[in-house]
Amino acid sequence: MKVKRVNLKRFVFSLIAIIAIFVVSRVIYAATVEKTPIVCQDENMFNSLKNALSSYILLPGDADKTTLTINIPTESIPQITELDLTDKNISNITGMEKLSYLTKINLGKNKITDISPLAELNYISDLKLNDNNIGNSVSSVLLNKTSITKLNLSSTGLVDISFISSLNALQELEIANGSFNNLNAIINLRHLKKLNISGNQSIRTIQNILYLSELEYLNISNTGIDKLELDPDNKIGIYNLRELKELYVSGIDVESLYPIIQTYTNEHHHIDEYGEWVSEEEALLLKLEVLDISYIKKYEDSYVSIPSFYELNTLKNLKKLYIQGNFLTSVYNIYEMRELQEINLKDNKINDLSGLVYKETETDEYGVNHEVVKDYFRATSIDLSHNEIDDLRIFAYIPNKSNIQYLNLSNNHIHSIEYIEDVGGTLKLQDQTVNFPVYKKKADIDHYILLTSIMQNAKKPGNKLYSENAKYTTSGCVLNTNPNYQTPDLFNVIIDKNKTEEDNMSISLSGGIADGTVINFIITEDAYSGIDSLIFNDSNLTTVIYQELYNLLKDEDDRYLVKGGQILNVNHEVISRVEKLDLFNSNISDITGLGNFDNLKDLNISKNINIRTLEPLKYCSNIEILNASETSVGDNISAIKELKNLKTLILNNIGMTKIDSINNLIKNISDNGEELLLEELDISANLLNNINGIENITSLKKLSVTSNNLTEIPDLSNLLMLNRLTAYSNKITKIPKLSNSSNLKYILLSDNKITDISELGKLGSIIELELNNNLLDDSDLENIKNTRITNTLNLAGNCITDISAIKANISNIRVLDISKNMIKDVSSIDERFSQNGTLTANNQKIAIVLEPTNQENVLVDLPQLFIATKNPNSYFYTNNDFELNNCTLQENKISIKISEIENNIATVKILGGKGVDSVVSIVPPIQTDITYSSSEWTNQNVTATISFKNRENVHINSSDEKNYHVFTENGEFTFEYVDEYGMNGSTKAVVTWIDKEAPQIKGVTNNQTYQNSVKAYITDNHELSSIKIQKDNNQDTDYISGTEITEIGEYTLIAKDSVNNEARIKFTIKAPNASEDPEDPDDPEDPENPDDPDDPENPDDPEKIESSNYVVNNEDRIITNIQPETNYENFQSNIEATSEFIVKDKNGNELSEDDKIKTGCIMSTKIGTYKLIVKGDANGDGNADIKDILLVNKHRLGKASLKDEYLIAGDVNKDGKVDIRDILQINKYRLNKINLL
Repeated sequence: MKVKRVNLKRFVFSLIAIIAIFVVSRVIYAATVEKTPIVCQDENMFNSLKNALSSYILLPGDADKTTLTINIPTESIPQITELDLTDKNISNITGMEKLSYLTKINLGKNKITDISPLAELNYISDLKLNDNNIGNSVSSVLLNKTSITKLNLSSTGLVDISFISSLNALQELEIANGSFNNLNAIINLRHLKKLNISGNQSIRTIQNILYLSELEYLNISNTGIDKLELDPDNKIGIYNLRELKELYVSGIDVESLYPIIQTYTNEHHHIDEYGEWVSEEEALLLKLEVLDISYIKKYEDSYVSIPSFYELNTLKNLKKLYIQGNFLTSVYNIYEMRELQEINLKDNKINDLSGLVYKETETDEYGVNHEVVKDYFRATSIDLSHNEIDDLRIFAYIPNKSNIQYLNLSNNHIHSIEYIEDVGGTLKLQDQTVNFPVYKKKADIDHYILLTSIMQNAKKPGNKLYSENAKYTTSGCVLNTNPNYQTPDLFNVIIDKNKTEEDNMSISLSGGIADGTVINFIITEDAYSGIDSLIFNDSNLTTVIYQELYNLLKDEDDRYLVKGGQILNVNHEVISRVEKLDLFNSNISDITGLGNFDNLKDLNISKNINIRTLEPLKYCSNIEILNASETSVGDNISAIKELKNLKTLILNNIGMTKIDSINNLIKNISDNGEELLLEELDISANLLNNINGIENITSLKKLSVTSNNLTEIPDLSNLLMLNRLTAYSNKITKIPKLSNSSNLKYILLSDNKITDISELGKLGSIIELELNNNLLDDSDLENIKNTRITNTLNLAGNCITDISAIKANISNIRVLDISKNMIKDVSSIDERFSQNGTLTANNQKIAIVLEPTNQENVLVDLPQLFIATKNPNSYFYTNNDFELNNCTLQENKISIKISEIENNIATVKILGGKGVDSVVSIVPPIQTDITYSSSEWTNQNVTATISFKNRENVHINSSDEKNYHVFTENGEFTFEYVDEYGMNGSTKAVVTWIDKEAPQIKGVTNNQTYQNSVKAYITDNHELSSIKIQKDNNQDTDYISGTEITEIGEYTLIAKDSVNNEARIKFTIKAPNASEDPEDPDDPEDPENPDDPDDPENPDDPEKIESSNYVVNNEDRIITNIQPETNYENFQSNIEATSEFIVKDKNGNELSEDDKIKTGCIMSTKIGTYKLIVKGDANGDGNADIKDILLVNKHRLGKASLKDEYLIAGDVNKDGKVDIRDILQINKYRLNKINLL
C-alpha cells in the first residue's frame, strides 16, 4: 500500500514538470519569433479571424482586442490558404490583405461593401462574396485575377459583369440575383462548367450560354429567359449543351420545357415485338442528372402542359428532379423513372399517388384474379409536402420501403399512416389538416368516431410516430373516457347526436412527427362520403358485422372501414348497401348497433338464444324480411311497430305470449293510411293463448301459428289474400270462419282437437288439407264432400269409419293418408283413386262390440278392407295371410267360440299391403269405474278419477287428457275416451257433497264496539258442529244462538260446521244495558239491522278472500300456487271475494282480461293489498320457461339473488330452498311433462 502512494506522488511531480517546461518554452518562443500584425477595423472581423486562424497556428497570445490587432508568426502566413468567414456580420475586411497566400476565401452572407483588401491577394482560386452589398466595386479588384476558377458573386448588386471576361480560368461562376442585362462577358469562358444566373430578370436569352460547350451545371431559374430553343430548324437550343448534368429552370414558361427532353435517333437498332428492326430514341441531354422545373409559368390560354413523367423518362440518367409548385394532381407513370433517387413534388395539388406503382392483373391456376406488382418507384428521397394527399394505400405495394431515407408528407390531409410506418429514414408528417365527414344519423344515438392512425400511433410506444409528449386537444366534441377505450387503436371521440353541419368540432395533436395535425369533424348528409359509427354491445356481433363489411369492400380501395373494440367506422353508403344480414346461430346476445342499417331489407337473427329484445331494430324501417326465431325476445318486440315495410315476419319459438306488438304495427300502418305489406307471418312454437287481431292483417298470404296453446283461430273471412294456414299442434276445436277465403289453398291443422270442419265447405277447392290427429268422425266428412281437393288430403289419426262421403273427391287427390282410423270399407278408393297417387291407409283400428249372448259360436262379418286384401285388383291386395287371435275365418266371416275367449279379445290383423297392421277387434263393452277422493261432506276439493276394468290403453279426450277431474264445487263432469281398439265412450262423474261456506253470524259485526248488550244468531246451510265464545282471552265456552250477551268485555265468537268451515267474529261491549227490544235482525227500520244492505258493517257481507285453486295467506297478504300463463280473466274466476278487487302490474298499470298474471302483481281489496306469486315465474313475466331456469340457476350458483316474492316463486316444490330440484320441475313443465300446480 505504501509503495503505491510513492509511485502516485512521482507521477504528479513529473506531470507538473512537463507543463512548466511547455509554458516556459512558449514564453521564450513568443519573445523571440518574428510576428506580422494584422490590424482590423471591424470587431466582428477581429473575433472571426482570430477564431479562424487558430485552426492553422498556435497564436502567441498577444492579440489585442483594444486595438483589434492580431500578431501572428510571419512564418505561418504561407500555411494559411483557406479562410471561411461566412455569415459573421462582418462589414470591413481590412487586415485580410496580410494573408497573401489565401487561395480559397468564403465571405458570403456578411455586410461587406469594400473588398479592396483582396486586391493584394494574387493566389485566389475560389472566392465567395455572395450576399454582400459590394456592387460593381468588385470589378476593379477582380479584374485580371486569372487565378480564380470559382467565383460566387450572387446577390451582390452586380449591374456590370464585363470584368469577368478577363477571368478566363473560371470553371464555376455564380452571379445570381444580379441586375446586368447581357452575358457577353461569358462567351470566352470556354472552360466554364458551372453557371448560375438565376433571379436576374434582365437576362432574356440563352444565346451566349450556348457557347459554353463544357457546361455541366446551369441555373437560369427565375430569369427573363422564356425560350430554351432559339432555332428549331437548325437545332439550336439548350440541348446543344450535351455535357449538362444539372439544369435549373424554375419559373420558366411551360412551353420552353420540351427542348430539355429533345431526343434524336441513335445508331443502335433492335427487333421489336413484331420482328421489325427499329431505331432507338435517345435524349440529347442524356448526361442530365439533376433537373429543376419547379414553379413553371403557365398562361390560362396555353394548352401546353408540363412534360409527363413518361416524357421525362427519356432523361435516362436523371437522379434528382425538382418539380414543385406546378399544380400537378397525380404522379402518373412516375414508376418508369427507375434511376431517380430524389424528387421534390412539394406545393402541388397531388391527390393521386397510384402512379408510384405499376400493377397487372394475373389469373392463377384456380382461375382467381390477383393484382401483381410489376414495377414501382425507387427514389430514396421524396418530398410530397403541401399537396392534397389523403390516401397512402399505394405505399402498401412498394417493397423495401426501408430504403426510403427521406419522405416528407407534411401539410397534406393524411389520416391513416399504416402503409408508411416501415419507411427506413426520416419521415415528416407535420400539420395535416383532415376534414372528416361524419354522417348525420337517423338513429337517435351519439357518434363514436375512432381516431385515425396518425392520431392513434402518436401514443403507441414503438411506433415511428410515438412521442411521450403527445397530447390531444378537442373542441366541440369529447374524448371517450370509457376505461375500455384508453389504449392506442381504441381512442375515440364522442360527438353529440344533436350536432349539425353548422357546428365546429375538431381534435388536434401536439408532439411527435405529426405535430400540428388537426381533424375537423363535419356533419354531413352525404351517405357516400359521410362516416357512420356503429357501436355494439356484443363482441360476436361486432366481429360478424366487421367481416360482412370487409367482404363487401375487399375489392374497393376508396372506402373507409376501421374497427376498435366494439366500434366500427365506415362510410354510410356502405351500410346502405347492406340489404341482407344472415346472423343465424352466431352466439349473439345483444343486437344494439343494427339500428344504423337503415336500408336493411332481409335480417336473420334466428337461433341466437340470448337475444332478449328487438328494440334496436326500430330504426330499420326498410326491413321486409325479419327472422328472429329461436331467440328469447318474448314479448319484447315492440320495435316492429315501426317496421312498416315488413313482408315476412318469422317469430317462432321466442317465448311470445301475446301479439300486441304485431297488432300495433297493423294499427300504426292503418292510422297513417299506408298500405299493408305483411304477407307471411310465422309465430309458431310460442305461448299464445289467442291471436286476436290477426284478422286485421288483410295483406296476409301465409299464416303459421303451430305449437301454441290456441283453442280457436279468429274469423279469417277478411283475409282475402290468405293462401296458406298452418296451425298444427294446438288445441283448436273448430275451423275458423272462411266465408271469403277463396284463395286459401293450403290448410295444415294436424294435431289439434278439431271436431268441426264445417267452414271448409265454403271453399271451392283446396290443394293441400292436413287434418290428421284430430277428433273427426264420419259426419265431418260431409262438410268437405263438395270441396275439390287437388293434391293432398291427410285424415290420419281420427275417428273415421266411413270415407264414402268424399268419394267424389278421391279421383282428384294425389296424396291421401287415411291411416290410424277405423275405416272398414275402402271400395271407393279402389274405384276412384289414381294409380299414380300416393296412398297411406295402414293401422286401421276396427272394433266390434260383442254383446253378451247365450250362443257358443258367433259369426261376425269380416270388414270389406280385409276382404280387399285378397283381391288382386285392389290397392290393398297382399299375398300375406292374416294373423288370427282367438278366432277363425269362415269365408268372409270371423268365427268366435265364446267359451274359449271369455274376457279375452279376438282379433284379425293384416300383415301386408296398404292396409298393413290394420286390426279388427271383437271386444266386450268398455267397463269403467269412478272413484272420488272423498265421498262424504267436505270443505275441500273433490277429485274424481276414472279407471277402466277391461282395457289397458285408453286415451282420455276430455279434462285436458287427464284421467281425473277436480271439483271445486258441486256439479258433474263427463269423461270422453277412446280405447286401443278405437271404441269411443263416455262416463259421467257427479259430486254433490262439497260445502265450502262458513256458518253465518248475524247480530254482531267483526271489530265492532257496542254500548249495549247484543245477541248473535248463527246459521249454516248444512250442519253446525260447535259454537264457542271467548271473553277477554279466557277459556272458550259454549254459546247458544240468540243468547243475549250483556257483560263488558272483548269477545271472540267462533262457529264451525260439520266439515270444519269456520266463522270468527271479534267484538267489544263497553256498558251493559239490557234492552227489551234487542236488535231484531228482521226489523228493516232497526239501525243495527244486519240485513240493511246499505250498512257498511252488514255482517251478511263480511270482507273475505278465498280460493279453491290458490293458496291465500291473509296474514302475510300473499296469494301463491298460481299457474304460469294464467290470464286475469281466469284468475278472477278462481278468486272468491265478497267485494270487487283490481289487479295491477308492478308498474301500477291495471290489468285487462287478456293480460297475464305475473309474480309481483298487486291485488287491491277493501281490506288491503295482496302480492300475487306465480309458481316457477322467478323473473316476473308470468311464464315458467328457460329464462326462469337460467335465473334460478344463477341464484343457485350465487351469481344472482332472488328475493321476496321472486324467491317464493322459484321454490317450486315448497321445500324452503331454491335448488336443482326446482329447476327440474320448471323444465318438466316447460316440456309439457308435468303441471306445476
